[in-house]
Amino acid sequence: MTVAGLSTRARRKADAEFDLEHLNSQILPWWYENGVDDVYGGVLTCFDNNGELLSTDKYTWSQGRWGWLMGRISLAGRSGLEVDGWMLATERAAKTADFLCANVILEGGVTAYQTTREGTVIEQSTPPGAVHTSVYSDLFTVLGLAGAIAAVHEEPADSSIRVNEGEWARRATEVLLSASRRIESRTAMTEPYPVPQGMTSLGEQMMLVNAASELWRATRSAQTEEVVLHWGSKLVAAARANLPGLPGDFALIGPGGSGGSGETLLTGHRTPGHILELLWFLEDAASELPSLKRMLGEWVPALALKALELGWDDRDGGLFRYVHRSGGEPRGEREGGRYEELVQRTWSTKLWWPQVEAIYATSVLATTYESTELWEWNDKLRAYAFATFPAPGNQEWIQIRDRSGRPLNEVVALPVKDPFHIARALLLSAQWITTKGTSN
Repeated sequence: MTVAGLSTRARRKADAEFDLEHLNSQILPWWYENGVDDVYGGVLTCFDNNGELLSTDKYTWSQGRWGWLMGRISLAGRSGLEVDGWMLATERAAKTADFLCANVILEGGVTAYQTTREGTVIEQSTPPGAVHTSVYSDLFTVLGLAGAIAAVHEEPADSSIRVNEGEWARRATEVLLSASRRIESRTAMTEPYPVPQGMTSLGEQMMLVNAASELWRATRSAQTEEVVLHWGSKLVAAARANLPGLPGDFALIGPGGSGGSGETLLTGHRTPGHILELLWFLEDAASELPSLKRMLGEWVPALALKALELGWDDRDGGLFRYVHRSGGEPRGEREGGRYEELVQRTWSTKLWWPQVEAIYATSVLATTYESTELWEWNDKLRAYAFATFPAPGNQEWIQIRDRSGRPLNEVVALPVKDPFHIARALLLSAQWITTKGTSN
């Protein structure tokens, strides 16, 4: 949390130190003790908000995220950041990558949605009997393999831990290109957030850019660079076209299908956390790609401020999960469907991930664009998140809360306690502020 009374530079240094300490004392130790699977690879995540393990099944979505996190922790430790568990992280990333390649990646560059702890594929109920149901599982698999490749590449060339590096890169590229084609043709399955017919999704496109940029950074493949630039430019165009509004999670792609003649609940709703996550994804991808960097500019912090203002709860603090494009409770014509029901039912909940993604996004954008307003938002977000979400007794975070901040023992997306957003945001924030945010 920000320390009052210090200079800006000293306050940011204190923030970085706090992020690293919280990561090392409350987040990572919990996962190392309760979740990490050093027998089969990957991580157990089917915990309720009280930390009780309900199942040892593995959702591919989470396994890919874990592989990336372990790889990034390995790199951070090598760079001198004193992050807990970094000396074991390369091996854990590699073991997760092997689990993904051996059990999850299917013919045609798609992935199984869920397996047993040992890796046996589990059929899904939606659609009945399917094993592949989500392009998000594909993209998080790519992310996890990219994290493992980047980590093991730092080992000596003759190290046994690098024996599968080439295979990971080949399989990751296969899945990435398949996902890109399916998203382009609007045939990608998107459980647990099914996209209504006649609409396209921001979420799958922004995740594609992030996964592709991480794989490109790990492999320097021309194919992956092409994916980053293609989808990055499409997202920049969509974001700029919507200023001073916000690009929605779903948008109409043509005549017919969902939407009718008036605004629907889905076309009118916005997810502020996704906008902020998208913006730092773009900045991250553009950091080594000049052609993408040239597409960015002052519209980026302007859009971030718009998302923060629209999403902030003036009554209880924190970012709402969903809002109407002009603020407040989502509204519009209702057509039915699971996603519409989700928006109606959970719009005012306070989830862990929008808050921490906003903390990291504001750190990056405030530094990059020298924005005092975004640093002020960073302070505001920190004060709310760290006062609201950490659980007593070092039990990680209670990740789902109602509007006023009371714990909710509910499922978000997957029936898991997620090991990704908090750890990623704290790790990247500590690194970013240390290297960039305290330099002036």
